[in-house]
Amino acid sequence: MKVQERLGRRKEEARAGLEAARGKRAVPPAVNAEEVAAFAKTIEKRPCVLVGTGADALAAAAVVKILGKREGGRDVALAKQARFDHPVMIEKDPLWLTAAMLLGHDDLQIPRQDDFALRLGALIAGLARGGADKLTILPSPRLKSVGAFVQRLLDRVVVIDGEPNGKKSDYAIDRFFISMALASEQHDMTYLAEAGHPVVQWKLDSPGEIGAEIVRWQTVKALLDELLPPPPTVAGTPAPREPSLRAKGLALFAPPDHAQVLRKAAGTLGPQAAISPAGWIAAHLALADPGDHVVLGAWLPAETEDELTSVQGAIRNVTKLACTRSFESIRPDPRGMFLLLTSGEAPDESLPAGRGLRVHTEDGDPAKIIESLRDATKMLSRK
Repeated sequence: MKVQERLGRRKEEARAGLEAARGKRAVPPAVNAEEVAAFAKTIEKRPCVLVGTGADALAAAAVVKILGKREGGRDVALAKQARFDHPVMIEKDPLWLTAAMLLGHDDLQIPRQDDFALRLGALIAGLARGGADKLTILPSPRLKSVGAFVQRLLDRVVVIDGEPNGKKSDYAIDRFFISMALASEQHDMTYLAEAGHPVVQWKLDSPGEIGAEIVRWQTVKALLDELLPPPPTVAGTPAPREPSLRAKGLALFAPPDHAQVLRKAAGTLGPQAAISPAGWIAAHLALADPGDHVVLGAWLPAETEDELTSVQGAIRNVTKLACTRSFESIRPDPRGMFLLLTSGEAPDESLPAGRGLRVHTEDGDPAKIIESLRDATKMLSRK
């Protein structure tokens, strides 16, 4: 089927999703705002550290980053970011709402029925069934941290987070784009819709609406859990204990059979590629099939985020594959090509056999990893 014909059917797939959701009333988990507000007022006026994991912690991080410290509020941080003396440790759920209350936002709107969230979830489900199964989050700079929360929250579709905005020609036809921004920000993804891609975009009137945004995505998740099948079970392969290749200060880990495949494939890119980390990475990416996606699982300092964003764009542009990024988290998927980037301890997640490659900097310098990733994309562009 030709590209334009495929894109032309997206409206039919979207309508099918809306029809499947007709009559459903998915709602997010219940929260008691009054209880959380009362709890916040009982805390001494000391710095507060929010302790939690997963999507809830990422939602709290988004609230803290977007709202910041307001007049009359207080110092609030996530456990990993805390640099306070004698803080109050808080594990009160929902963590994101607690963060908002501590920052002085006790007037946050928390909708219990969000028709837009239901329509959004229906569109995501319908388009995913039709092949546009790479939900690509394109937030504005102020709402950037919301993307990581959405990625961790949803497990019925592949969520692409962190990619820089690209040209129309940079994207395959397996995308559904979500654009969100504050009203004060210039952020318009209409050009992607003009190319035939499905795009939904909206703006928040003020930063204080971040609470409603988080609830909205929880409603989307509840509906997707009804409309789409559970994520596939992926048979994992144990991470090798010894590297398969060492060069230029990097150690690369792959199961022996996959390492052998990469050695041979890298050789087709040139004699130097066969013995370089960039060559192995390029060979690994070249094994992906159309419709797959690339996952950069980064166990690196947060300061590398901007450089990883640039690398994501380069990988997408040269491979035409969606490329997502997550810090200290991955979700195994049979259509993912995984690059685990580490400067410390190895992650313990198992990955699909033949689809995971760990790139480790032995002296703790993440710049070497970034350089090898960039060199790998250059090799692929010359292929």
